[in-house]
Amino acid sequence: MTQQSVSVSGPKPHTDVPKGTVRVSVEVPGPPEVVYRKLTNAREVSFWFGDLSHNLEPGTEARLDFGDGDFFTITNVTLRPESAVEYDWRFLGTGPCNRITCTIERAGVGTTVTVNDAEPLRSKATVDELTEGWTDFLQRLQDHLASGQVTRYDWRRDFEGAVEIQNSSNAAAQRLLHPESDLDWIPFRPAQIIEDARVRVHNDAVEYIITGVERPSPERLNFSLTADVWHWRTRCELAVKRHGQGALLSVHHNGWDEISSDLSVCMASRRTFAEAWIKALDRARLLADG
Repeated sequence: MTQQSVSVSGPKPHTDVPKGTVRVSVEVPGPPEVVYRKLTNAREVSFWFGDLSHNLEPGTEARLDFGDGDFFTITNVTLRPESAVEYDWRFLGTGPCNRITCTIERAGVGTTVTVNDAEPLRSKATVDELTEGWTDFLQRLQDHLASGQVTRYDWRRDFEGAVEIQNSSNAAAQRLLHPESDLDWIPFRPAQIIEDARVRVHNDAVEYIITGVERPSPERLNFSLTADVWHWRTRCELAVKRHGQGALLSVHHNGWDEISSDLSVCMASRRTFAEAWIKALDRARLLADG
C-alpha cells in the first residue's frame, strides 16, 4: 500500500522519565489504524520487528522470535484498538519482567508512536543500552512504513541473557561462580571452566576449547571459547550482581561473526549456544535458590 509522503524525523528518546524507564517516540507515515496493525498483527510485525507466534490478543501468551536464538515471551496483553498496546515481556523467557506500553496518536497526516519500557531495577547502563535498542527498532518501523520494504535486522552478532535469582548476590556468586562450586549448571560437558579444557555442548559433535580463564572478582568469570573448525575465538563473561533484594546472573557471549567467513555458519553456532545458555540460566536459578 502506498503511503502519503510526509517528512518526518528519526526516533527521539525522552529524558524526563522515571528510574529504570526507557521512552522513545517516533513519527511515522500512515494513519493510526495502519500503525496499530503493525504492532499487533503477526504478519505485519514480521516485516520490521520479529516473528510473532500469533496476533497479540488479551488472555493469550505469545512469543516474539528473531530467528537467531533470541526471543521475548509476551504475557498480560492489553489492547486499546488504534490507540495503545500494552504487555509484559521477558527476554529469552528468563530475564526480568518489563512492562511495554506503545501509544499511538494521530499527528497530521502521520502518526506518533511512543514506546515506554519500564523495569524499576534497571541500571543506568541498561537504560542507555535499551534506549539505543528501541531507537533502532522504531527507526525500522518508520523505514518500513515509509518504504513498504522488510526492515528487520538479520541476526544479532552477540548473545546476552540473564536470570533473576532470589538469593543474595554474594550467595549466588558463591554457588555459581566460585572455583570449587558446582558448575553443573553451565552448558558444557564435562562441566568445567579451566584452562585448555576440551568440552562439548549438548549433543554437538564439535569439541570446544576453553582458554583465557579470568576471575577478576568473586562475582565475575571470563573465558574464551574456540574450536578447531572456527577461525577465531569467542569471549564469554559470566557475572552476578545485586538486583533489588536478590541477584541477577548474566551471560555475555560475543564474537559470533568472527568464527567463520560464512555468516550462516556463524548464526547457526550462535543459535546453538543461545539455546544452551537459556537452559543453563534456568538450571542456575534452581541451583542458586535451592
